[in-house]
Amino acid sequence: MSCSRSNKPDNDAEHTGSIAVSTCQECIDFLIDYLDGTLPPAKKAEFELHLELCPPCHRYLNQYQATIRLGQHAMEEEAAKNPPPEALINAIMAAMKAGHPGKDPGEHDAPGGCGCDCDR
Repeated sequence: MSCSRSNKPDNDAEHTGSIAVSTCQECIDFLIDYLDGTLPPAKKAEFELHLELCPPCHRYLNQYQATIRLGQHAMEEEAAKNPPPEALINAIMAAMKAGHPGKDPGEHDAPGGCGCDCDR
C-alpha cells in the first residue's frame, strides 16, 4: 500500500500525502492498528478520508480483511477437527501467566537466571 495520494485537492501545495508507507511491514502494522482501533483518532479520520478518495487502497483494505476472515475460518475448521492437546493449552496458559511465552515458568529459579531480559 505504498500510496501517496493526497487527501486534499491537487491545488493544495502544503499537503504531501501523509498516509504513505514505505515497507510492507509498515503497511501491515498500520492496517493492524487501524483494524484493531488503536490508531489515534486524527490518523484514523485521515485514513478513512483517504480510503474514500483512493479506490486502490480501499480495494486493498477489503482484500486484507477478506484474507483475515478466510484465514480465521480455515483455522476454526482445523481446530474443530484436531483440537490442540490439553497439556499444550495448559503449558501456554502457564507461560503467559508467568509473563514469558515460550519459557518454562520454573526456569527463573535456575542458577544464573532464566536467560531472558526480565531481570529476574
